[in-house]
Amino acid sequence: MFTYNKLIRDKIPEIIETKGKKAEVRVLDDVEYKQMLDVKLQEELDEYRAAINDEDQVEELVDLVELVYGILESKCVSIEEFEKLRLTKKDKRGGFKEKLFLIGVNENEKENIFKQYNSQEEKIAREIDRYIESQFNGIKIKSPVTDCIGYKILDTKKFASLTTQDKHSLILHIGKKNEKKGTELQREIDKVLGKSFPRTKSDDTRYTHQAFIKLEWVDDLDQIKSFIDKVYESRKQREANE
Repeated sequence: MFTYNKLIRDKIPEIIETKGKKAEVRVLDDVEYKQMLDVKLQEELDEYRAAINDEDQVEELVDLVELVYGILESKCVSIEEFEKLRLTKKDKRGGFKEKLFLIGVNENEKENIFKQYNSQEEKIAREIDRYIESQFNGIKIKSPVTDCIGYKILDTKKFASLTTQDKHSLILHIGKKNEKKGTELQREIDKVLGKSFPRTKSDDTRYTHQAFIKLEWVDDLDQIKSFIDKVYESRKQREANE
């Protein structure tokens, strides 16, 4: 006796008997049946891929579709329900008529920064990003985006940066180093947020033109909008005078 141990179509035993042979079969329980449907699906897919011409491939597709119908029935899903789902998905995502081949996806560089924040930081960072992009004219992002998103007016220097450094902060750039406007602005920011940003000695000597806002300390964007507006206008005015 040749042993097959596989799921077969309902009329295969009859066909075997017409050839003067006897098929030894058993009825699977529901669990076995579902398992064997999956096995059979893979078997028919392999046969489709191995087919050498269109006619043979279409023949194998017939078997594949029949198996799909069997799987749907085992899951109590009608062909009509399935077709409705298929058309809904096609409407949302399209079909394959256009022969499109995806080579790759260039991810928005900003997302690489946002992903490094915790949930509260990310929420505020995205709000800041939307606010700057929508509120002000001529905004450009300094390239490349590595550890910060640098916002500038056209080809000027940055006036704000969302960074993964400096304790996950929004850095505001204002004035020249010798003017120490950054340290002055820092005091205003700390007063509004009710917390003092832990500036380093280097911050107070080399980066006096910068003020820092720790993202997780911001509960609402309205708390810091005026500071963003201030550094934007300062940069805009400075460029106009130079």
